Amino acid sequence: MATAGKKLQTHLVAPTLITTLLSAFPEEEVSVQALLRAGVLFGVTERGIRVALGRLSAEKKIQNTSRGNYMSARRTGTVHRAIVDWRPAEIRIVPWDRSWLCMLGAAVSRGERTQLNRHEQALRFRGFRELLPSFWVRPANLRAGLGVRDELCQLGLHPHAHLMVASEFEKGLDTKARKLWKPEHLEKKYASNVKMLETSMQNLNKLTAEDGLVETLTCGRAVIRDIVLDPLLPQELVDVELRRSMIEHMKTYDDIGHKLWRSFLFS
Repeated sequence: MATAGKKLQTHLVAPTLITTLLSAFPEEEVSVQALLRAGVLFGVTERGIRVALGRLSAEKKIQNTSRGNYMSARRTGTVHRAIVDWRPAEIRIVPWDRSWLCMLGAAVSRGERTQLNRHEQALRFRGFRELLPSFWVRPANLRAGLGVRDELCQLGLHPHAHLMVASEFEKGLDTKARKLWKPEHLEKKYASNVKMLETSMQNLNKLTAEDGLVETLTCGRAVIRDIVLDPLLPQELVDVELRRSMIEHMKTYDDIGHKLWRSFLFS
């Protein structure tokens, strides 16, 4: 498998495999038999697939549309939308005017571990990082501006946290803020993903049909995850052309993977 130095997980648990495949074809019914065949590719047993189908249906994450056929449920949550609609990620940002979105955390005690984790995960999901204790920031280049609070609340932001815009930080604090995301690590990840996708596309015709299916799904999932979780920093902080190259390569790769998986699932 072409990983270009990136270790990929080729064994997926049944719920992840099912939701990944159904989300890839949101307008179409996928048969249980097709999902069982997909399970074989990833080492998932028939029982594992059937149990997961029952649980996912009960949780309304998928829907049983007809006997033996399933579709992805129409969910509107922020995370689900971001995962399914990753292609136009960059339309969510605008040129940076050097100001900062700042979130002053509520008084969440360390003892309230679950609430604290959800609060911090929500902020990280939209690219915020902790600059000072309970004070999280990100460049104010999100198109939603202060409206991003609505998304953050859906994700678990503490209701008493306060969102604001700071036009300027003192020099030392500004320098510290710009380093929070370790831009060099992001750029290394972008380049690594581009190389992995290029290598995989070059090698797909050398693989068996089954290995090609596993390759496209595992590589694709890994890169899409990086796109969804990317903080979308402005060009002043990171090489946006390299990020854009990663996204464009993933679009091409996704088209290839869709074609292979469509043939497998619906033939």
